[in-house]
Amino acid sequence: MKQKLWTWLVRAGLLEDDTTEWSAQKRSVQTRTQRFIAMGISLGIAIILWMLVNLNNTYTTELEITMRVTEFPENEVLVSDWPAVVTAEVTAEGWQLVSMATNRPEVVVALDDAPPDLNIQALVSNELSSFPGLSTQRVTPQGISLMYEPKVTKKVPIRPAIQLRYEQQHGPFGPWTVQPESVRVTGGLRIVEALESWPTVNLSLDDVRRTVTRAIPLEAATNGLVLDVDAVQFEQPVKQFTEGELTLPIDILGAPLGKEYTLDPSSVTVRFLVPVDQYQEVMQRRPVRAILSYDDLEADQTGFVQPEIQKTSELYVIDWLGVTPVQVAYYDVITP
Repeated sequence: MKQKLWTWLVRAGLLEDDTTEWSAQKRSVQTRTQRFIAMGISLGIAIILWMLVNLNNTYTTELEITMRVTEFPENEVLVSDWPAVVTAEVTAEGWQLVSMATNRPEVVVALDDAPPDLNIQALVSNELSSFPGLSTQRVTPQGISLMYEPKVTKKVPIRPAIQLRYEQQHGPFGPWTVQPESVRVTGGLRIVEALESWPTVNLSLDDVRRTVTRAIPLEAATNGLVLDVDAVQFEQPVKQFTEGELTLPIDILGAPLGKEYTLDPSSVTVRFLVPVDQYQEVMQRRPVRAILSYDDLEADQTGFVQPEIQKTSELYVIDWLGVTPVQVAYYDVITP
């Protein structure tokens, strides 16, 4: 009767059959998990105890100390290389060194009353003396000579450092512009007076087919210089171009009355690129001409001259591709 009751409880799920293979595997997994947990807890306790013991020991190491300057002399600029970070060799207990490494100490120096030869080691040692049990062995650099120049301001043009590579049959439509066009630079006399322009950061764009409008940061100021703007608005109009061709008669300019020349041929064909939206107007108005100067004809000794191609209107953007023929022959017409 007892055996039947136990079998019924197992089948009903109210008891677990310890004799099955699955139950044995389950107990094995639980045992391994418990062992890993125990090992992890033991290892964590051991690490904590090791740290408590060792961090109470005294060590010598190097720390980085931040050097921050304030209160600059009026109308003067520091031109010496200021060490933003110095290295100090210190001796202290481990727990204190760990705290200082994560929270770097800072030394603040007021330059308006600082001596010309500044003792960096003394400043750092004085700052670190507030930490109990800590001693400073040496500081690198140990000192710095403070040199100043008169502070001046100069306005210089901005030079965009931008390279545009255009998609096929596309190109610039007129010159680029930047706003503002110039920047005021304030700093030491010698450095500022030598400046002729101030560049933007480098920017390179490929496959350009639309007008480029970008805010471009200026190159960061160094050597104690200060800029009144930090970015400019750059714009380069871009259009799609198409090829055009015109045959132009050659005009001789400056010939005296009664003096004539015969040209062979008397016209040239010019090939050019023009914006698509200006093509029809250019072909109708023909805002170009081919000319020869009478003085050039008189000075020539070869019998061949090269016509000059000129635009007669600045309303159109035309990029010359070639002229055919490049040179023409000429003959002096003698009137009997």
